[in-house]
Amino acid sequence: MGLSLVYDLVTELLEGNIIVGRNHGTLFYTLFHIQFAQLTLDNLIANGAS
Repeated sequence: MGLSLVYDLVTELLEGNIIVGRNHGTLFYTLFHIQFAQLTLDNLIANGAS
């Protein structure tokens, strides 16, 4: 449930994306890469932030 909440927050509210990578070698791990769009001053002004 926790990962589902994070996924919804990142993708829907923050307009980002999540890439999941897994390693099946001698060390087993899962890597989550969370990426957000670059926030610029123009974006802030266009969205009404002060």
